[in-house]
Amino acid sequence: MKRQSRHGLSLSVVAMLVLLGIIHQQQANATPEPAIVNPSWSIDFTFENPQPVAFTDGDGNVRWYWYLPYKVTNKTGDDRLFVPEVVIYNDNGQIINADQNVPPAVFNEVKHLLNNPLLKDSAQIVGKLLKGEDFAKESVAIWPAAADEDDVDAFSVFIGGLHGETQTIKNSRTDEDIFLRRTLMLEFEIPGNFKTPQQQPVKLIAQRDIMR
Repeated sequence: MKRQSRHGLSLSVVAMLVLLGIIHQQQANATPEPAIVNPSWSIDFTFENPQPVAFTDGDGNVRWYWYLPYKVTNKTGDDRLFVPEVVIYNDNGQIINADQNVPPAVFNEVKHLLNNPLLKDSAQIVGKLLKGEDFAKESVAIWPAAADEDDVDAFSVFIGGLHGETQTIKNSRTDEDIFLRRTLMLEFEIPGNFKTPQQQPVKLIAQRDIMR
């Protein structure tokens, strides 16, 4: 009995050491958090919840897209180069770069819907953002809605280019440097029938900065 007890104790110690090793490895690989007080510049970013828009191509096929209207204002005290990077992750595991492979006619339709003659497309918004409210710019991020075979109920939108804070960490496996920058993350829920996105309610459930 004593021998079994000692054996059991040894197994418990080994298991504890293994668990501590896993926790340590997870902590070592954890992505760092942004500074509580941003040590660098930040561009003001305001937005509206994504909305769907339908586009009919030359063959008569209807395709749905999501668009997220936003406005950027430079209150940093200096002119800044603004190069937005908008990436969408959905709950099907798909990664979508906004404004890629989107027909120009889709932007024109969104511009018409918003009735905003000052709206800039993804190419026009890139460039120097002058300081001050008078030089704010408005644009939209556009990406394809789910295909008929996909059922997307949630997605996250990551917006890069709004902050100057950066960090460099080591890849624990390759020992290579990984460059991270402060990025705004918006999380949305879109419950409902994915085949009729115009009827899906869009709900913002989280908004925070991360290092990505």
